[in-house]
Amino acid sequence: MKICPKCGATYDDETLNFCLEDGTVLNRAESTARQEPPPTVMVSEPVQTNLQSPAPNTSPEPRGIVPNQYSMEPRKSRAWIWVLVALFAVVVVCGGGFAGLVAIGALSDQDDDPPTMEDALTSDSPVEENGSRTIVNRESMATWPRALEKFEGLDVDFRDGELIVNTKKGFYYVISTGEGFRTSDSTVSLKVRNPSGAATAFGYGIVMHSDPEQVLKRDYAFLIRADNGRYRIVEHVNQKETDIVGWKVSDSIKKGSATNELEVRAEEDKLHFYINGDFVRTVTDYSDFDGGVAGIYTSDDVKIAFSDLTLKR
Repeated sequence: MKICPKCGATYDDETLNFCLEDGTVLNRAESTARQEPPPTVMVSEPVQTNLQSPAPNTSPEPRGIVPNQYSMEPRKSRAWIWVLVALFAVVVVCGGGFAGLVAIGALSDQDDDPPTMEDALTSDSPVEENGSRTIVNRESMATWPRALEKFEGLDVDFRDGELIVNTKKGFYYVISTGEGFRTSDSTVSLKVRNPSGAATAFGYGIVMHSDPEQVLKRDYAFLIRADNGRYRIVEHVNQKETDIVGWKVSDSIKKGSATNELEVRAEEDKLHFYINGDFVRTVTDYSDFDGGVAGIYTSDDVKIAFSDLTLKR
């Protein structure tokens, strides 16, 4: 068979050499198919496109960004373990009484009650009040918000004579004072209030004998919950928290949004704890934390008001 390359007419007569329509020299149909394949079977462009399309998936950016978003989250565990999740930072407020450290921690999931040292270290026998101590330092905490605004997850304000602190749910903050609040053989008191009356799983309150160089290295904390009228006493050793006295009900705690005054009296190797002037417990300082400074402790996504941090000696 022959074909006209100009008009496409085909002829079965092999002896015919010219197109009967326009006189163009005829070609054999077989050679045309081999020499000039139709444009519809070209594959060079699609192959090139397919090779380039996966390129965006090889970008390293998602691998570098996503893990960083979760690097501060605590690991899940069933043990009673407090995990430090932020570096300590020195905060100085010129003209104020606050020059301390801030630490952030988170409590892992747990089902069992925490270990306590209550039987060995504490006593519920009343002690005589030491009336000879006088006020040597008092901190309103009015200058603290500016110093604390740099800490992520910590919302701080000062209104109507109260330091209002709000943290992230599942986290606690410990904020220590400066050298002016050394707690050896001293009485430290603090007023606390839960404006909303909402539950705070870890509590809030006053810190005693805190290491002046590194928060949570060693200290005691006296914590309450006004939503259910309970208190507890804990110690921190190298960023681990242990209950000395687990949660106890106290009729001395004013529930709801009322103000409660916490007081800790340090006398030699003993710490005596009071709520609104009522004695609740004595703890023996077997860990020898004497020599630290005072501070505050707050937790969860609940606003807590602190005021009138006072030191007597």
